Amino acid sequence: MTTYLRPLALALALASVALPPTVFAGVKEGVAAYDARDYATALTELKPTAEQGDAKAQAYLGLMYAFGNGVPLDYEQALKWYRLAVEQDNPRAQNGLGYLYQYGKGVARDYREAVKWYERAADQKDPRAQGNLGTMYYLGLGVPQDFKAAARWYMKAAAQGSTDAQFILGNLYRNGEGVTLDYFEAARWYRLAAEQDHARAQHALGQLYRAGRGVAQDYEEALKWYRMAANKADAGAQYSLAIAYFAGQGVPKSYPEAVQWFTQSANQGYAAAQNQLGDMYLQADGVRKNDKEAAKWFEMAATQGHPEAQYSLGTMYRKGTTATPANATEAVKWLRLSADQGNLAARNTLGALYATGQGVPANRVVAYALYMLSEGSTSMADNRADWSRILVDERLSAKESVAAQNLSREMARSKNLLVAMDRYIKETAPPPPPPKAESEVAPVQAPSPSASAPQ
Repeated sequence: MTTYLRPLALALALASVALPPTVFAGVKEGVAAYDARDYATALTELKPTAEQGDAKAQAYLGLMYAFGNGVPLDYEQALKWYRLAVEQDNPRAQNGLGYLYQYGKGVARDYREAVKWYERAADQKDPRAQGNLGTMYYLGLGVPQDFKAAARWYMKAAAQGSTDAQFILGNLYRNGEGVTLDYFEAARWYRLAAEQDHARAQHALGQLYRAGRGVAQDYEEALKWYRMAANKADAGAQYSLAIAYFAGQGVPKSYPEAVQWFTQSANQGYAAAQNQLGDMYLQADGVRKNDKEAAKWFEMAATQGHPEAQYSLGTMYRKGTTATPANATEAVKWLRLSADQGNLAARNTLGALYATGQGVPANRVVAYALYMLSEGSTSMADNRADWSRILVDERLSAKESVAAQNLSREMARSKNLLVAMDRYIKETAPPPPPPKAESEVAPVQAPSPSASAPQ
């Protein structure tokens, strides 16, 4: 072979050899920085490698834009980088794309499309996607609701060490959803997550110790797990810890400690803690009576749909306090909402208002229907005087009694109390009076000269 051809032959031979894929520098460092929440370093390391086509770097860059970590929140950029990475079948990007479709971030919300991408990532054993797919089956989003399928996917994710999946699996065993109810299994999965510092699992494990389910009842052990979670700002655990101090379970009773933890929980929007504080301030239970504080906390909880807070706020408006002047309309509003959620005291009190026509047109049938749906209510004694009007003084007729019994059955159906009650009131309302005849209308008086407009 001619000498000058030898280098060319060697180059062609080398070109025919399959070379390993390019390994980009910076990906490992970028991922480590991201996990350490050093987003500035992560961006510096990942962006150049993502631009050179590294799928893992592209997936992490998509993640940064999707949540605004180290970069401005930008769903279009997140989509761009995720889509580049999914072209290379990257499971983290597939999961991220599924998230954007599930919540409609940068794209139209599409649960089926979300499921498609979660499935692709889950089939590659991505634990985040397996957990997300479990949630889609649990909620019936993009797929038929299927608790057993949800449990299977959560189990796969939990087996890979996902603490969120371990916690949720504990919930499934605790409630018997998709699996056989088993408190021992619930405690086992909660413990796995709790020992890895998962706050909600720590709180849940504490609840099992308090109740003695799946573990021996132990208030001190419950308190230990509550405190761990409460110190991580878990609002539910703060509430449970406050209850322990309030009741003296596993710890000496301490109202100041209880108020401190109730307040921390309530300030995070935890409705049960807000309601408890309202009760304490209203009843002067461990604190000085303060109607203004009580009304404030009740309203916060009531607005979130807490039925006991709605009842308490309605009662405050019914009776009138320094913070809530008597207002029958406000009382009825809150009592209706509470009664609709099954609160017996609210049903009884609302019935008393219909019996006497306070804030609503009097309606004996509606009143008695509510009375029948509130048997055993703690407010029965408070409303005895009002009830005596239709139960003793002015007994219902046989026709009214039958109507009330039929109405109570309709109102007792799930989520049907207000619907049935309002429909009955509308259907039985007396017709409006006919318009007055023209001859009955008073003639319009001509204005007095002295009443003319100034010139």
